[in-house]
Amino acid sequence: MHINKNVFPVPDICRNSSVLVVIIAVEMIAVIGCLSFFTENIFIHIGLVSLYLQWWALVSLVLLCQLRPLIAKLSWSIGALLVGALLISLFMLIELAYQFYLASPGPAAWFDSHRFISKGAAAIISVLVLLRLMVLAAKVERWNKAEAESRIQALQARIQPHFLFNSLNTISELAAIDSAKADDAIQALSMLFRVSLEEGGNLHSLEKEIKLCERYVELEMWRVGELVDVSWHIAVHQPQNYLVPKLIIQPLLENAIKYSSNAVSTDRDGASKVSVEVSIKETQDNISIKVINPIAEDLGVDRSGNGIAVDNIKERLFVLYDDTHSFKVRSDLNQYQVLIKLPKQAVSRAH
Repeated sequence: MHINKNVFPVPDICRNSSVLVVIIAVEMIAVIGCLSFFTENIFIHIGLVSLYLQWWALVSLVLLCQLRPLIAKLSWSIGALLVGALLISLFMLIELAYQFYLASPGPAAWFDSHRFISKGAAAIISVLVLLRLMVLAAKVERWNKAEAESRIQALQARIQPHFLFNSLNTISELAAIDSAKADDAIQALSMLFRVSLEEGGNLHSLEKEIKLCERYVELEMWRVGELVDVSWHIAVHQPQNYLVPKLIIQPLLENAIKYSSNAVSTDRDGASKVSVEVSIKETQDNISIKVINPIAEDLGVDRSGNGIAVDNIKERLFVLYDDTHSFKVRSDLNQYQVLIKLPKQAVSRAH
């Protein structure tokens, strides 16, 4: 989430919310501008100006979104010059198209040099204002991300005390029964807390998250014995290459094991089991994580902890991904299901 102050700051305009804000702002400018110069065919005029400006805005968004990684590698002055030249050139190309197809009655003398020069001057002034707005937006983005960092750290901190308490109880019980298993449990707990407390951002590889959760399941298996049966279905080609939020699956597993124990079923041999299913799949653009567990039919069961974990994860995902993720919960009398879809994010060499 670090922002380099030595490069020209192009805001994160690839999100749906950013595109919507730009569309609304441009349309307001078009309507206000047209109303300032009232004509007989005001609605036709508003439509043409809106089409003109929206084409410029949307194509600019697409180009800046694609070029954002490149601009981030350039110096501040070169980046600002590239963005400015790109926006002005695009504006003038749209102006030429406007004159050729709409403004002139015929192809004989379609080019209006006076209009072209005046529009060029307006484009330069507009782009200079936009460049300044980008700088201000980057400052706001830095403040928001700093606040988001502190919020995520606080949310992750809420997970640790409860989990530590349960794990220490497990280790205490194992120490009196099997010292070797107690030593393994201590190492598993050490790994979990090393990941949760380590620096370097709020994300780590999907492979690391899976291994962390497998160690957590080991701790839970020692605590609940043969009651727990956790099945993993992983259909991700290279999980080490994709980033996910730290400890995003562990709270779901903790709740799944805890609350599905109230829905214990008896098999043919008379052994009680709790079945929890974890499914992780990839598509071209997303990583999906699904956790399914049975729940008790008794509606009097206290599920407040489940709600806290779900709210915690929802807030963390919103801070990290805004509207580019999906979080769905489905619950009926017999089953509780959580489905998370995250945009694919490659692990950089820094990770």
